[in-house]
Amino acid sequence: MSVLRSVAATPAEIREPRAGDALVEPADVVMDRAFTVPGDPETVWPWLVQLGKGRGGWYLPASIERVLPRDRRATRRIDDRWQHLAVGTVIPDYGGRDETFTVAEIAAPTTLVHRSRRGHTDVS
Repeated sequence: MSVLRSVAATPAEIREPRAGDALVEPADVVMDRAFTVPGDPETVWPWLVQLGKGRGGWYLPASIERVLPRDRRATRRIDDRWQHLAVGTVIPDYGGRDETFTVAEIAAPTTLVHRSRRGHTDVS
């Protein structure tokens, strides 16, 4: 498996419209992040669907996960319990009971858009 070195989007990726772009209008700040995953969408999709606290975790680099408590480390397997999402599903995040992501758009295996409010900031 290759190691993720950057999440910098290319100029072409930045120009291309994305699902969820219209969820925060007008956007005060736009941060485009991108990376290439070595696998076809059908193989990668189950890993994305199970993201979240109390689910599959957040798949942080191993160097960071080593210092986390075991219950905050990401799973290293696909778990059927976390393979079902729908628009409106709320996914917990760390930071408090109000820190969540809500599924705003989903179309397997290509589109998964989360929405959240962090303080006074709406994100998608």
